[in-house]
Amino acid sequence: MASLPDYDPQETQEWLEALESVLENEGAERAHFLLEQLLEKARNSGAGVPFNASTPYCNTIPVADEQRSTGNQDLESRIRAWMRWNAMVFYGICLLAVSLEVCIYSRNHKKLINFFLKREI
Repeated sequence: MASLPDYDPQETQEWLEALESVLENEGAERAHFLLEQLLEKARNSGAGVPFNASTPYCNTIPVADEQRSTGNQDLESRIRAWMRWNAMVFYGICLLAVSLEVCIYSRNHKKLINFFLKREI
């Protein structure tokens, strides 16, 4: 989004200052709520909001404190590779769907499959 030209820097500054004020006076949770509301309004208005696959998840266990698995390392490595592959393919399908302006709820794979196969599951 930073590559888009700013045709009204003053308005942009006002929006940024308003966000900063909400963060300072009402907290991050309220700012998050307002941003989600703005994004929803933009999506519903056809503004073409870009897809963002990041989440607020943060691993709270330091890598040094993680325990090694006691199972078959080769098998677990293969399973992790398949999981990464599956995630990559699913992410690619989601990007395609978003580029077609199709709203897909990622927890419901049946709707996704139904959309691409055009049949009920």
